[in-house]
Amino acid sequence: MTDRSGILYLLAYFLFYKFIKFVKNTKNSKNKSALEDIKSICEITYFIINSFIITYIMDDGKYQISTIVILFTILLLTYLSYAIKFNNYSDSNDNKLNDWKYVLKTTCDTMYPSDDKTKKYHINKFWKVFDFSTLSFIIFLLINRTRS
Repeated sequence: MTDRSGILYLLAYFLFYKFIKFVKNTKNSKNKSALEDIKSICEITYFIINSFIITYIMDDGKYQISTIVILFTILLLTYLSYAIKFNNYSDSNDNKLNDWKYVLKTTCDTMYPSDDKTKKYHINKFWKVFDFSTLSFIIFLLINRTRS
């Protein structure tokens, strides 16, 4: 099974990506807030699971400290990119989800307190690079390197 783990990981990412696109494109206004909450939960969970996966791979792979610093920097930049681009700050019925949304909003407000023009420019020019696709591709490469 380790020979196919990288492909299975990419398949899981593809399904996650398609699900998020489906939720984003759903026009049903009656359940729109519930779908947005499901989308937020999925994205937050995806990031947390990938953080555990990358930590496990680094622990199991016995990487040098410089490689570990680079990987954690990419993980941090992915979190910052997600927090800056996160757009579902409305209150939900779940208090724990509201806490997570507050953490994301606080992160975004700390980096861009009031300058929306600069924020939009940086999102279009810099933060697009550090999204879930980039993180998933790096994990895919790490999985393939670990099994060889």
